[in-house]
Amino acid sequence: MPPLFTGKPIVWYEHLNSTNEFAVNQIKKGLVGEGTVYAAYHQPGGRGQRENKWHSEQGENLTFSVIYEPIFLDATEQFYLNMAVCLALVKFLKTDLNIDAKVKWPNDIYVEYDKIAGILIENMLKGQNLSYTVIGIGLNINQDLFDESLRNPTSVKMITGQRFAIEPLLESFLGYLEAEYLLLKALRFADLYERYIQNLLFYNEERLYSAYDDAFTGKITAITPEGKLIIETSTGQKAFGFKEVEFMV
Repeated sequence: MPPLFTGKPIVWYEHLNSTNEFAVNQIKKGLVGEGTVYAAYHQPGGRGQRENKWHSEQGENLTFSVIYEPIFLDATEQFYLNMAVCLALVKFLKTDLNIDAKVKWPNDIYVEYDKIAGILIENMLKGQNLSYTVIGIGLNINQDLFDESLRNPTSVKMITGQRFAIEPLLESFLGYLEAEYLLLKALRFADLYERYIQNLLFYNEERLYSAYDDAFTGKITAITPEGKLIIETSTGQKAFGFKEVEFMV
């Protein structure tokens, strides 16, 4: 379903160092409304979580940022926004491209053991509530050669063997994103959580992890409202923040 306000407008640039940085600056200048999307054919300064770089060949992939105004969300509820974005990507890949994707906690999108998309969400606060959010997404579409420093990248083309025009894919994805955002706006937290956990890579599977330089086996059993990962180990349940545990995949 076409979105009502997301991507109204979509502003394309040949080159932006970072669509997130550009979007944040536009917000600070008061030059942007809810639903605006900034997309770049070339984004050399793209970032992921933990200051990781996002490598993308010019014109081959989707690199863009979406601006929303989730003033209905308390700061303690912001991980539900992350859930909504992840679910939109998973549903878009499954429905439109027949790609069975999963969420690798907290916000990477994987196909089997390979990363196809990354998300960087930057929130601004007013008091205890969110005022603006900038949702930065990098989705590999047509690229099939990647920097050797990247451990496990993949793309739509590598999976399907087909090339796609990137602009129509962005327009289609925004419909999925808006649908999830409207569920979030309706405070459907339980629904978002249940679908997020069911689409989580390695959920309820015995796997190898590393934390604080120690390797251990455990099963992902839950996510806290703040976004911490709950892993059940032989010594009991442990909660990990974003930078505290590594998946040994």
